[in-house]
Amino acid sequence: MKPDFLIFDCDGVLVDSEWLVARIEVETRAEFGQQITIEEYIRRYVGLSTRSPEYLESLKGMPPEFRDIMKERVERAFHEELEAIPGIAEVLEHLKHRPKAIASSSSPHEIEMMLVHVGFKGNIFSVSMVARPKPAPDVYLHAAEQNNVLPSQCLVIEDSVVGATAALTAGMTVWGFVGGRHSAPNTADRLRTLGVARVIEHMDEIRNYCSGADPPADKKPRQMSGLLFTNQFEAPKRPRLLFAGVSSALGPAQGLHPGFVG
Repeated sequence: MKPDFLIFDCDGVLVDSEWLVARIEVETRAEFGQQITIEEYIRRYVGLSTRSPEYLESLKGMPPEFRDIMKERVERAFHEELEAIPGIAEVLEHLKHRPKAIASSSSPHEIEMMLVHVGFKGNIFSVSMVARPKPAPDVYLHAAEQNNVLPSQCLVIEDSVVGATAALTAGMTVWGFVGGRHSAPNTADRLRTLGVARVIEHMDEIRNYCSGADPPADKKPRQMSGLLFTNQFEAPKRPRLLFAGVSSALGPAQGLHPGFVG
């Protein structure tokens, strides 16, 4: 059965931003005495927001101006270096009349900067709109509710274990995308172990599938070992209750992508 509604993550799915942000984070942290490799940063923090305990813990020892420095450097890099994921513009053009949305750990301002590089037409949802960031399911449940679709009707495209955990916990079908520059050799296996429906390397597989073609067989069978964080983050039975009063309680700059403060 083809999905009724498509939801895309943004960083690492629409634009090749994850490696770029990781490089800037690693370089900037090194200036203040914190040593971490790009690979280690990606493994630990890709998919998390700056509200996550893991990311906040990593900033201990950083000076107060660290976030302002990161904001300036990431904005400049987005204007000068950021590129769209190969093939995504063609896929979005093909799907321009199909209902879809973005559900991202980035801020609305950052998402706006990134979408300059792709032609996306659809609703946009940031973790700044909900109570808990990924890997909690809140932003995905919010996207489904606001578009009047059930989680079971949604196909999500995610590149990280954190994001895939959020979408799977929400009760959605998830495809793992490993075509970004930041994808490690073991990312596909980690996503399969988590329980995604399939792993893809090229965006044209989404276009072909939504056009009616059956997806090619996955290179490796899926390994169902259970969701990460399941005990901590469980999807509520009635998503609407999760979002009651959220908009008034949260400021517009909360829930940002690691390395960026908008």
